[in-house]
Amino acid sequence: MNCDLIMNLSFYTSNTKKYTYAQSVFSSYADINLVHKSFDFKELQTEDTRENLLFKLNQIPHVDYSYVFIEDSSFHIDALNGFPSLYTKYILSSLGVQGIINLLAGKDNRECYFTNHLALRTKNNEVVFFSGTTRGLSISHTPLMCSKEEIWSDLWQILKVTDGEQFYNQLTEAHKHLFNQQNNNTDAFQLLRDHLSEIEL
Repeated sequence: MNCDLIMNLSFYTSNTKKYTYAQSVFSSYADINLVHKSFDFKELQTEDTRENLLFKLNQIPHVDYSYVFIEDSSFHIDALNGFPSLYTKYILSSLGVQGIINLLAGKDNRECYFTNHLALRTKNNEVVFFSGTTRGLSISHTPLMCSKEEIWSDLWQILKVTDGEQFYNQLTEAHKHLFNQQNNNTDAFQLLRDHLSEIEL
């Protein structure tokens, strides 16, 4: 990457906590200037992740020589055949975290995982996709009481480390790094960062 140039990278999201996390991922990359653009997208009810991302991305006006990206997440419960998947936001708003816990009443398998998907639109109007998966988690029997300021999704109240007693949100950064290594987890934000650090502006 040409160090004489600064890449302005706009993250379109209405979730300020996700932007804060993205900031932490890009914080050590001085030649990438991350900009937050608050945006409320229209939703497309589809099981196709890329189709959904493209539907959202096309709502953002194209500006020449600009880089923009968006994020979408999905949450999957093994005992429910991967439900609620891309309908997580709707399920959280209608059932809440206690409702999700209730769906697993009487089930021994409480394992789950979540994925984060990003779509980057480059300065040449090309679209590149990135996906990450976090495994090694299980649904708790009771929600973790924590401040809404500490979490970007209510799901963090019910996600526990499968091989431990801690909630994922309680892990230190060092422990999260070790946890992710042990479970071969990947992060779409980090994949995006690595991709941008290698391309020519």
